[in-house]
Amino acid sequence: MKRFLKINAADNVAVALADDLHEGETLDVEGVAVTLREDVARGHKFALRDIAAGENVVKYGYPIGHATQDVPQGGWIHTHNLKTNLRDDLEYTYVPKVYDVGCPKRDVRVMGYLRGNDTMGIRNELWIVPSAGCVNGQAQAIAERVKRECDCSHLDDVRVYTHNYGCSQLGDDHANTQRALAALVRHPNAGAVLVLGLGCENNQVSALKEVIGQWDDERVKFLVAQEVEDEIDIEDLIEEEQCVFTLTQNGYIKRTGVSEYAAQGKGGMGKKGITTREEDTVVDVFTASTHDYILFFTDTGKVYRKKGYQIPESGKAAKGTNIVNIIQVETGERVQAMLHFREKGDEKLYLTMVTRNGTVKRLPVETLKNLRSNGIRALSLDEGDELVSVRETDGEQKILIATHDGMACVFDETDVRAMGRTAVGVRGIRLREGDYVVGAARAQAGKQVLSITENGFGKKTPVEEYRITNRGGLGIKNYSVTEKTGGVVGVKVVDGSEDLLLVTRAGILIRTPVADIRTTSRATQGVIVMRFKEEGDQVISMALAEHEDAPASDAAPTEIPGPVENPAE
Repeated sequence: MKRFLKINAADNVAVALADDLHEGETLDVEGVAVTLREDVARGHKFALRDIAAGENVVKYGYPIGHATQDVPQGGWIHTHNLKTNLRDDLEYTYVPKVYDVGCPKRDVRVMGYLRGNDTMGIRNELWIVPSAGCVNGQAQAIAERVKRECDCSHLDDVRVYTHNYGCSQLGDDHANTQRALAALVRHPNAGAVLVLGLGCENNQVSALKEVIGQWDDERVKFLVAQEVEDEIDIEDLIEEEQCVFTLTQNGYIKRTGVSEYAAQGKGGMGKKGITTREEDTVVDVFTASTHDYILFFTDTGKVYRKKGYQIPESGKAAKGTNIVNIIQVETGERVQAMLHFREKGDEKLYLTMVTRNGTVKRLPVETLKNLRSNGIRALSLDEGDELVSVRETDGEQKILIATHDGMACVFDETDVRAMGRTAVGVRGIRLREGDYVVGAARAQAGKQVLSITENGFGKKTPVEEYRITNRGGLGIKNYSVTEKTGGVVGVKVVDGSEDLLLVTRAGILIRTPVADIRTTSRATQGVIVMRFKEEGDQVISMALAEHEDAPASDAAPTEIPGPVENPAE
């Protein structure tokens, strides 16, 4: 192995390739004896001749800087005696070189599409170009409807060029966006172009037209949503379907059709449900309709709102889209919880919020009707606390709060008065040291409480076994937590007709019928609902979906009985 390298014949330095180049050693560099003046580390340079202060240091055959002091032959060259030749002000002149390639002209015929401005495209596509990112969803809905209802056999494709710009850009950024969009409009591969604007964006369609210049009226059309009379509700263009919404700790969110997650027998290992970075984990998952409102609650107590279809759709193994591209969260602000609901006319509804430290707050939904794009304050959080659950209630519900260590508290919703947006809330459950709230649910009579643990265990218990306790007390035993089961990760109130979705830290998702999970008493360990492919993996979130028949499975659930006599109260 070579211990040093002179890269180019013109170089006045060589590079050490080994760690054992020591002071006093003499090296033969292309017939020149060079004695090292000091140790030279691997990857560092040494002088092949005396280099005067101000003289260029040459490597690769080109100057890489100049010596700031005299460097003797064999001297170590590094940042202490080498400075770049670059200056703050760089004078640059571009002088192009023109070469005659000697290619004679000849008649060549190419299959393509001749446009009215004498340009030619090699594809014939319909393009929808949004003026701003806020109409991306509408543009995609139009494209989907065109594909569904129109004969597109003469088209190569129907494309939407979505982007996140055009709303509040200024200066060169704004001008660059306009030029990029104008280039798309003029591109000959588009046989027809629809430029779609909102009407209140910074990148107004009227100004964009000036950048586009001349266009063919038969080929290019413009639509500004807020200028259209009797406009169609965009929601009418979007097919309603149930989807799984997944959120990661690092703020990646995605929407995936429920049908992509095939049901499995209880005790299965699931399949990859999301791709995450090594340091990222799933923090929330639920099912909702594309027509439902999705509320995003952040660690600062603010709430944002979007329609389900406005969340970009992704495959089940995709990592999703960073939420900062969907809602205008502030720097450092992190989404902690999501809720889906649908407006129901004049019905009096509330959002009952529960924090990790056991605080409860009941907020009238009507206070969130005029949500701005930058969100509004919905909850004031104590330092170190965070929102873990939000449930829609009607003023007549019983609220069940469950903790990681297996306790639960049930009380009437009206025990918590309705409060304003800035209020902190009241104590819902008193926690033992080290314990914390993992979820909350509406304890409806005739249904069952489904509890799931970190290690994939679960059970159902009739709601009637959970007696009403005082708000703010320790509650009663909900789960017999052991080292084998791990702590409780969440609860849902079910009627047995649903499918359960579980997501693990490794991004594995399983869908299994709730009816297959055994009904037991409160103080038991339950059965194995999910096994793990990777050692050390854990369940971190749960959701419900409409039932889908599961194929026969070889994996049989394993019942782990726990103590049932004299359950702890």
